[in-house]
Amino acid sequence: MIIDLKNKVLGRCISTNIMFIKRGLVSAIVNCRFFNISASNSKKPHYFYSGFPGGFVSLSYKFLFYRDPIRLVRLCIKRMLPAGRSFMVMLSHIKFFLDDFR
Repeated sequence: MIIDLKNKVLGRCISTNIMFIKRGLVSAIVNCRFFNISASNSKKPHYFYSGFPGGFVSLSYKFLFYRDPIRLVRLCIKRMLPAGRSFMVMLSHIKFFLDDFR
């Protein structure tokens, strides 16, 4: 199964297809460059820590989208999967493409 993100809201599209991702039926997610972010989520910060002293970083989703859209899609899917060892296995089976690969 291939999920096309072109002109779709990221969270809504992934949440409707998360059951297929959990079962391992999704093989590719295409057009990661062309999805939409809702207005309320574009200002929301994403926090992460680099591991070094003073390495606490916060970036907006809008900046993350322009910097690396595949990272944002992976982050969205990762937060919807169950915690434990199995989520990395589920996530590793999916290939991400910026454009349509056909």
